[in-house]
Amino acid sequence: MNSKVTISPEFKKNTIGAILSILLFIIVYISLLTLSVILTLFCGYIGYSIMTISFHLKTLLLGIAVIGIGILIFIFLVKFFFKKKTIDNSNLIEITQEEEPDLFLFINDIVKEVKTKFPKKIYVSEDVNASVFYDSTFWSMFLPVRKNLQIGLGLINTVSQTELKAILAHEFGHFSQKSMKIGSYVYNVNHIIYNTIYEDTSYNNFIQKFASFSNVTYLAASIVIKFINGIQWILQKMYTLVNKNHLKLSREMEFHADEVAANVTGYIPLKTSLLRLSLSDSSYRAVIDFYSNKIHECIKSKNIFKEQKYIMNFLAKENNIEIKEDIPCVTIEHLNRYNKSKLNFDSQWSSHPNIEDRIAALEKTNIIKEPDNLLPANKLFSNIENLQSKLTDIVFSNVQYSGKVTEYSLEEFISSYMSDFKKNSFDPIYNGYYNSKNPIKFEEEYNKTVFEGNIKDLFTPEKVENIYISQALESDIDLLKQIENENYKIKSFDYDGVKYTLKDVKNLINRLEEKLQDYNLKIEENDKNIFSGFYQLAKKRNKDQMFIDIYALFKKSENQYNAQREYIDNFIKKTEFIQYENSVDIIIKKLNELYHAEIEFKKNLTIIINDNYYNSILSEKTKKIWDEYLSNEYTYFYKEELKYYDNALNSLFNSINEYSDFIIKILILRKKDLLEFQKNLLE
Repeated sequence: MNSKVTISPEFKKNTIGAILSILLFIIVYISLLTLSVILTLFCGYIGYSIMTISFHLKTLLLGIAVIGIGILIFIFLVKFFFKKKTIDNSNLIEITQEEEPDLFLFINDIVKEVKTKFPKKIYVSEDVNASVFYDSTFWSMFLPVRKNLQIGLGLINTVSQTELKAILAHEFGHFSQKSMKIGSYVYNVNHIIYNTIYEDTSYNNFIQKFASFSNVTYLAASIVIKFINGIQWILQKMYTLVNKNHLKLSREMEFHADEVAANVTGYIPLKTSLLRLSLSDSSYRAVIDFYSNKIHECIKSKNIFKEQKYIMNFLAKENNIEIKEDIPCVTIEHLNRYNKSKLNFDSQWSSHPNIEDRIAALEKTNIIKEPDNLLPANKLFSNIENLQSKLTDIVFSNVQYSGKVTEYSLEEFISSYMSDFKKNSFDPIYNGYYNSKNPIKFEEEYNKTVFEGNIKDLFTPEKVENIYISQALESDIDLLKQIENENYKIKSFDYDGVKYTLKDVKNLINRLEEKLQDYNLKIEENDKNIFSGFYQLAKKRNKDQMFIDIYALFKKSENQYNAQREYIDNFIKKTEFIQYENSVDIIIKKLNELYHAEIEFKKNLTIIINDNYYNSILSEKTKKIWDEYLSNEYTYFYKEELKYYDNALNSLFNSINEYSDFIIKILILRKKDLLEFQKNLLE
């Protein structure tokens, strides 16, 4: 690296805070451990005395129980010494230098420039991400541990070689300097503390076995649990402190690692890859969602990464994003097109700064190197398609199909995806105006107003932006009200670049509500003009009554949707108890309420299935799920075995999800009918 990476005062401050919080934890922990050793010795002495005073079965059990109290508490406090945090590698494919010489040479150059060690192993995954990981134990705090590198093909597939170099330099940057090693140390300690407090399944099983020997050991186990609950309460408070300081440090570490990357490639490659990250990820998720809806048809992908690339570039074109060398050039304006929020505050529980803050920090480095030649990162691999196919198989390996599986080629995927896209999207003339809002509620007076302009001028980018600004204002006002009610523990925040404190919240809310009202009036006026303009066109073609009828049908569907949405939300609330631990009596009571509510739910499903119009638009997947659910009288809980019946619950929740999707689908179809009718009036 040519430039020296600076360590900011904020980084130093948060490093010191993290270390001090860990030292405090260690002091508290050693104090608890010392007390547990004293308790263990005391219990050992008392237990031994009981057994030797009068040796028979009862005193033997009592002595063992007393000794067990001390030993079990001691074990709880030292169990993490022997616990290993192992990363699940089942979804990864290890690659070697012999298989991928160009990639290894590429990585080796980055390692030398960052001045760190070459990864122990290199894996590829399906993720839209890259990361460095390792298996950790208590002793890895003191002994050097070589890290493994994981590179997601979903990321490789959507970046240039220079951008990948910046991304990997960022990952290696976390472990390249002494200051960063402190962060690594804090991270490891944080995991150990978490494991000590929360991950104790095997320990709980051990206590249960101890308790099952007799009534005496059961009583001793109960005492142990009381002690452990107290210890956990203390450690949880300490964990909150350590974790909060760790997260603050993590945010600074991201900025620091970004600066390392900027010193390797200049700041621009990391900036462009960060801007594209959301598009890359949403494109990959779109492919996964597509095939989730094809499970009932026994269809899987041949290569999800080719399909991800197609969707990414398709969506880029749809959003007027420039594409160079098959890579979309996303700008900050594109990123913020749908997010007009101006409210910003650092969450104490966030481990990463937002992308805008990272980009702003990168730009401040002003480090410019050679321009990106936009060579695809995929070209670094000897046989990328082979790896893509293998990982595609891993992605679908856990899916259970009911019949012979068909693999879609890229051409088949594009044909089916575009068919679905057209069904669920609105004509481009609307410019996204109705993507997140519905047409205005019809009033008789709209028939009497006259619009004399060009209808297409009612769907300009400025008109669409008004909608997103209005929605952002609503969201910001809601969040500010939560801040006012102290639902968020923060001392200050920024709005539109200006810093505010809690005493300013009320006035800011009032100002934003006035601003929201102004924007809503603009949108309402525009909606009235839209209605009037299309109504006039319909009247010229003697279709004015048809227009009013189709408008009324949509508004009726919208009202029905709102009622059905409220209904299904209330029904879902009756299932929420299943997510929590409850006594058997409460479970039985809640289940009876659920069984009673199910009568109406099943009746609603039956009405939909028997309706000719609704039935015609039901997917085969939905019909299959509902048929299975309606044909069974499920029992959701076995009282004797104290467990839920997973297959029955899956059938219930799948049916609820399909119902939610169906009512949205009906509304979209009615909305599409109206918008298509309007569009045809322009021809």
